[in-house]
Amino acid sequence: MPHLVTLLPDGTPRTSPAWFSYDGEFLKFTATTSHIVYTTIATNPHVAVSIADPQYGMRYLEIRGVIEKIEPDPEATLLYAVGKKHNYEFAPQAVLPAPRVILWMRPTATTSFNGSK
Repeated sequence: MPHLVTLLPDGTPRTSPAWFSYDGEFLKFTATTSHIVYTTIATNPHVAVSIADPQYGMRYLEIRGVIEKIEPDPEATLLYAVGKKHNYEFAPQAVLPAPRVILWMRPTATTSFNGSK
């Protein structure tokens, strides 16, 4: 499961598990406007994503970047699409407790480790 890192107002990092989609240019995340991910990005749009290989945890990819755009997603379109990709079905009452948005992250740097010694 990928983890999205945002920065709290005091500058300390905060991490949340987060599925995303990638369109070849942007990583897209979904969040509600009441969730801490959204409120921290509103203060500081710099983020990072860490993805570990589930078969070998020492192999990973880190992507750093900036949230360049926040788009309303009132029907939770991205959440349902990403859930379907991972064979997960969300209950409607769990999805729409607050307005939902799509966070568009432009990657600016990457770091990886292939797990070799």
